Amino acid sequence: MSTVIVPEQGDAYEPGPDGVRPPSPRLPRETDTHRERVIVTTTGPAPDQAPRGLVGLFTRVGRWLRFVAGVDEAVMDKVKYLRAWYASLGAVVLMTGVIAGCSMWFAVQQATSAPPLVAAGPAVVWFVFIVVVDRWIISSRAGDGWQRFILLITRGTLALLFGVVIAEPLVLKVFENQIVQHVEETRAANLNQEASRYVVCNPDPADPNAPPAPSDCVRSGHDLGLATALAGQQRQLDELKQQEQQLRETLAAERAELARLQQAAMNECAGVAGPGLTGVYGEGINCRRNTEAANAYEASVPWTEQEALLLELQRQVADLQTTVTEGQRTFAERREAEIEARLAELPQPDEPIGLLERMEVLGELSQNNFHLLVGVWLVRLLFIAIDCSPVLMKIASGKTHYDRWVEGTLDFRVDMRELHLRAKHTEAAFTQDINEQERRRDYELQQRRLREQEVAARERTYLGQDSDR
Repeated sequence: MSTVIVPEQGDAYEPGPDGVRPPSPRLPRETDTHRERVIVTTTGPAPDQAPRGLVGLFTRVGRWLRFVAGVDEAVMDKVKYLRAWYASLGAVVLMTGVIAGCSMWFAVQQATSAPPLVAAGPAVVWFVFIVVVDRWIISSRAGDGWQRFILLITRGTLALLFGVVIAEPLVLKVFENQIVQHVEETRAANLNQEASRYVVCNPDPADPNAPPAPSDCVRSGHDLGLATALAGQQRQLDELKQQEQQLRETLAAERAELARLQQAAMNECAGVAGPGLTGVYGEGINCRRNTEAANAYEASVPWTEQEALLLELQRQVADLQTTVTEGQRTFAERREAEIEARLAELPQPDEPIGLLERMEVLGELSQNNFHLLVGVWLVRLLFIAIDCSPVLMKIASGKTHYDRWVEGTLDFRVDMRELHLRAKHTEAAFTQDINEQERRRDYELQQRRLREQEVAARERTYLGQDSDR
């Protein structure tokens, strides 16, 4: 059994400068005249003894939750029946911060593909920030009605903005399976479409049934340049073959002309009769002339250079023909390898999905599916309401007795401070007046002494003159 002395509500206030405790009309009290101390006999432990066991644990947890809600335990002792409510409010603030931290954790992972431990750093910072802001929102107070209205608008706006920011990553996490499936299907379809476009824009030259490439392939960037290079080699091969054929024809014509001249000289010398021949046997003038003409023509033709050039053209044609044949044979393989390299630069179905892409995909899915749209907005509004729940609870509860106690205490402290300052100012003015009066009195006394001394001196002077006479 212990005896506890419980002071009346007014005993918690400090006395004024004159030793009198001023009443506070704003404090909730049941009587204005009751000031005795009430002796209460209890059978439990004294108040200074902390509860132990499970009760002590819940007590410490409740105090910590009320601290999160911005509660002053000294004032809370005046309205103990509100302890559970404010502990619940602190728990709501704490859970809102936890949800905000999880939302930031998801957002960082989705936006940067960071490991979970790395994403935990910004999540913890965001958790602390949201708890601090919510604590300020629900513990802030205003005086008159206009200030309350402005504070209410500020609370609601901040809560709504934070709710929207916090809710979006959580909504994306809820519909993650649908988003990932849609992105994978879209990326796979895009890769197939790009592969088909590359094949159309790069037809196989060896396939006679392949249609020609569209005219916009170069502009769209789907022309791999393989067919162009192969076509250039083919044109070069055709030109070399044409030069070889022309040189062959030239050599054949020159050989035919040399054979004709030599045959004419032989016929003239042999005495064969015919057109342009004398028919006389022997080395006559005509025989020598035809022989010299044949020898001169043979000497004028660069047989060695032409034959060497022909051999070089044949070698180049053979080499280039091998290259073109090999290029035509491996065109499909090189085209496939180049297409795979180009497609590897595009987003793959198994690559991570960014935050903005998730939001865009969710918007597309919602536009195409009314039921999904309703579900997305219901989940979004649910998370927004959860994030705004501390403010909603505070607004719904209105002004509690705790708030009145706090306002009354603050007003009393301010009034007492003003009275104290006013008293100090009055005391300083009074002291200054007293000092001024004392200075005046001293001055008057000093002047009186001086006058008395002057009168005494005059009397002594006058008495001295009379005695001389």
